[in-house]
Amino acid sequence: MNNIQISNFRKIKDTWNLDLAPVTFFTGTNNSGKSTIFKAILILEDHIISNNHFELNFNGENARKHKIDCYSNALNRVNCNNKNKDLIFQYSNKDFEIKFHFQPNQDKTNGNGRLLKLELKREDDAKLLVYHKGGSNYQLEFDDLLLNRHIDTQENIKPTDDETLVVKIENLINDNRKELIRLNDKAVLFEKKIAIIKKRLASNTKILGSNEKDISKNLEFIELSKQLKTNKQKIISLNQEIVASKRKQKIAIKNIEAKNSNEKSIITYRPEFSLEDFHPSERTLERIIRRVLPKYLRENDKSIKLAGNTGGNPEAFRLGERISSALLFAVDHLSPQRNSQTRLYLNSNTSTDINELIKIHSNRPIVKQSKAGKFLKEWMIKFDVGTDYQMKSIDGVATKIEIFENDSWVNLVDKGFGAGQIFSILLKVALSIDDTRHNTKFKYIRNRRKLIVIEEPEANLHPALQSKLADLFAAAFNEFGIRFIIETHSEYVIRQSQFLNLENPDLFGLYYFDKNDGPYAMNYMENGKFDRPFGSGFFNVADDLAVDMYKANLKNK
Repeated sequence: MNNIQISNFRKIKDTWNLDLAPVTFFTGTNNSGKSTIFKAILILEDHIISNNHFELNFNGENARKHKIDCYSNALNRVNCNNKNKDLIFQYSNKDFEIKFHFQPNQDKTNGNGRLLKLELKREDDAKLLVYHKGGSNYQLEFDDLLLNRHIDTQENIKPTDDETLVVKIENLINDNRKELIRLNDKAVLFEKKIAIIKKRLASNTKILGSNEKDISKNLEFIELSKQLKTNKQKIISLNQEIVASKRKQKIAIKNIEAKNSNEKSIITYRPEFSLEDFHPSERTLERIIRRVLPKYLRENDKSIKLAGNTGGNPEAFRLGERISSALLFAVDHLSPQRNSQTRLYLNSNTSTDINELIKIHSNRPIVKQSKAGKFLKEWMIKFDVGTDYQMKSIDGVATKIEIFENDSWVNLVDKGFGAGQIFSILLKVALSIDDTRHNTKFKYIRNRRKLIVIEEPEANLHPALQSKLADLFAAAFNEFGIRFIIETHSEYVIRQSQFLNLENPDLFGLYYFDKNDGPYAMNYMENGKFDRPFGSGFFNVADDLAVDMYKANLKNK
């Protein structure tokens, strides 16, 4: 996911459009909408992984984190009072632009939402639409390009004659232009030499009384004039050849465009379906495509000629997988309360993130010599947590986390609250690295990269360690492709990101959230600075306090 647009959700009255860098920082005033973005992403992920893509349910796996229990609580209050009850989520993922449009289920705002329209558009303009037609009825609509019929054939992998011709003509034009430059330079040289001869002979005329005929009889003048004339003829010929080549190229390009236009508009598929034909637990878009499309292809086989002997099942299966992959993204969230000061973590407790991380780790422990294990230990040392860790189960009801330092094992709680907070972050990153390794066997999950959302990662950390957070996030992305959205108020984290961005352009992004005007992007420039200032009350606070202290000291003298 590298872009998200949200409309009419919580703090968002109109639309917020946010481009996401590999590591994106959210900062700004309190109650300005930063957590609104997190809630939207968590709800959207729950919807994508649910068994019903036609109902927006707020009781998914992330319900504890987003704390939105019904449709009415998701809406912007001002718009809801003005009868605007449409929720829109749009994001870019795996070369697709995806847009969900919801309305209240059965025109009520005290329950779940109903899918009004879903749009998917690929970078090559392949499209898929699903829209509500009334009652339980929906229309599925997509073009032939989305089935990759033209892309997958060997004939279309090879360039066409026109495409080859365009390339050859472009190369010829470039060569002719280079030759023109050489000939023009040569012509200038000839003209300079001829001018020097004329000047010399003109001087002799005044002294010796020679005339114009003597110039025309000069052998050097005659030879240079011939060369200049030949050179100019070549220039004229080359210019004519370039013009003719451009005409041929233009015709070839038109042929290519016409061919592509015809290919893209060959067929548009429009099967209809009713949700009543599907159990509520089987209403994913992938399953519906697999059931609806083969029947549609068979019924329209005379005009479409695609079902063939297989009845269209392979095409439906591939399209279903392709759409499922486009929709899918993975997000993890760490709240400011990610750890607690306790010696034993009860397995039944789900109030803090560390309990969830312990459960994941117990089900799939990180191998210490794996990339995830080495990454975790390396950064534990950098953040002065310790050199190693272990998790001990206590009778299957609780877990104890111990840290190794100074040749002995100590309970994590004895390291202080800051150590517990940063250990939760490091463990989450390591589990995400390990999760990527475990999922490589699945075709459509292979390229799924984790997005980790962390609120206030600097909590309880010394300023020197706060700045290292930027290094941690950069390393996790550069080495494993893990992306981050970081909500922070730490000047030290942001200052370090400015320094790192000098050698890693486009690695970081930053949005400042203003309570009244919403978020605005602050772009990192080549010199490490931002292209616009922070809002009042951020970097200027320390300076203002220093001025106040100076004034107070003056009064006391």
